[in-house]
Amino acid sequence: MYASSVPFRVHDCTLFSSSSASHGQPKQQTRVSACASVTEDNNPSSPSSQSSSSSLSSSAATLRQSPRKNLFFLDVAPLCYHGKRPSPSALLSWLKLLFLDVTSTQPIIAVMDGERGNDYRKQLLPAYKSNRNTFVPLSKWKLRETWKGDDADLREAFPLIKSFLKSCDIPVVSLKDAEADDVVASLTEEAVHKGFRVTIASPDKDFKQLLCENVQLVVPLTDLHRWSFYTEKLYVEQHGCNPEVELSLRCLLGDKVDCIPGLAEFAPGFGRKTALKLLKKHGSLERLLHEASSRTVGKPLVQDALTQHAAVLWKNLEVLRLRRDLPVRLVEDWCVARKSTNDEKAFSELEKHLKALQVQRAQKDGVRTRSVAKRFVVRTQVIVN
Repeated sequence: MYASSVPFRVHDCTLFSSSSASHGQPKQQTRVSACASVTEDNNPSSPSSQSSSSSLSSSAATLRQSPRKNLFFLDVAPLCYHGKRPSPSALLSWLKLLFLDVTSTQPIIAVMDGERGNDYRKQLLPAYKSNRNTFVPLSKWKLRETWKGDDADLREAFPLIKSFLKSCDIPVVSLKDAEADDVVASLTEEAVHKGFRVTIASPDKDFKQLLCENVQLVVPLTDLHRWSFYTEKLYVEQHGCNPEVELSLRCLLGDKVDCIPGLAEFAPGFGRKTALKLLKKHGSLERLLHEASSRTVGKPLVQDALTQHAAVLWKNLEVLRLRRDLPVRLVEDWCVARKSTNDEKAFSELEKHLKALQVQRAQKDGVRTRSVAKRFVVRTQVIVN
């Protein structure tokens, strides 16, 4: 259920930074404060830059010194983008930074969407992700067949990416009828129960609902080209409440990217501030809806929206709640230290294969473009004649 835009703000996170330009030639790492400005980032002698080193180091130290064993989950698909444009090579860039700045040998499990992963939620909400993977027909302004969607340009690259991950000693997990988010949630539930401290590497805001003492996120900040820890503590500092309310908050606000309606569509002016106020008072969406059905819980406009459109909110709860009961189990071999000896070779081979794939696609596009242009010229001549 990932979105193309990263929902995390720079000052909400603890940042990792690296000036590394290549996997084979790592340069000196730099650490910056979560609240440091861009100018301060470039000035190691500034007070903010100096104090930031301890801020970031504490996150890394906590990860290393935790009495629990550490386990990482890698949400692959959202990392294969450069902005909104599909870019398989973007994964290489983020993984180089992940291995260099966050973890090099701790166990990592990669998770990918199943072939019919969206079916479960589409049955609940037919409009779910209806704005994705839509074919854009040819027009006189467009001489190429293009796709508007998430993974249209990634399908040919995914087999190469899976092979690359396995070469890096990273197992790849997917279920045919499940989204990656639900697989991660199910495996995280088991991992925490077995005594692991879990870190989820993903830009997907849906994972915020999993935050707790032993589950944290590490988020790619595209603009700064850094990984950033996002923890339960930072969530509380940001919102003034525990992550338990995150699912209810998302249900009230909706998600335009995934075509999930929010209460603002029925009560203009209803926003995050009002939603947080209601949830801080009532604790959860379920309790809020039950209270609203029997007494007044807010202003008339909000009260009417909660009572008249309760069915929409209950549906949102079903759609947005990550499933934690999928038939997938942790394998012992997945949870051991990762062998990094083959990383450099794996990166080199994938870069080579992706370049070859890019050349093939360019050649196909060239042939298709010339063919389309020829048909367009012929049609134009027929119309003129």
